[in-house]
Amino acid sequence: MAKQKVELMVSGFLLIFSIVIYFVIIPREVTDTGFQTLSPSFFARISVTIIGVLSGVIFAKTLLKKSTEKFDITLKELKPVLIFMGGTLGYIYGIQYIGFYVSTMVALVGSMCYLGARNWKVIILLTAIIEGSIFLLFEKGLMVVMPHAFLF
Repeated sequence: MAKQKVELMVSGFLLIFSIVIYFVIIPREVTDTGFQTLSPSFFARISVTIIGVLSGVIFAKTLLKKSTEKFDITLKELKPVLIFMGGTLGYIYGIQYIGFYVSTMVALVGSMCYLGARNWKVIILLTAIIEGSIFLLFEKGLMVVMPHAFLF
C-alpha cells in the first residue's frame, strides 16, 4: 500500500474523529456549569483541537505531496504496537476490577520492564514517585476521586 494513501486514511480518520468528539461527544457527555475559566470540558476541547489541527496539517501536506513511496509493515514491526495496545486495554479494564492505583502500578512496571529497564530500585522508585504525584495532584489538590475497586 502506498505510504501516501496510509497517511491520508489515518490523518483523515483522526480529523473526522476529532470533529465528532468536539461537536458531538463533548457537548453531550461533559456538563459545563456556567462561565468558568477552566470548565470541565476545557482540557478535552484543547486536546481534541490540537489533534484535529495536527491531523489536518498532515492531511493537507500529504495531499500536496507527490510520492510513490511504498509502505510495507510486517508482523515483526507491528508486534510492539500490538503489545502496548493490549497492555493499554488491560490497564483500562483493570481499573474497574483492581482500582486505579494498582492498575497504574502494574502498567508502569510492565511498561518499564518491556522497554528494557532492569534496575528494580529505579523501577520501584519511579513507580512510587508517579503514583504519589498522581495521588497528591488529583485526589488532594484537585479533589478528583479516582476509581477504586476491591483492592484500592
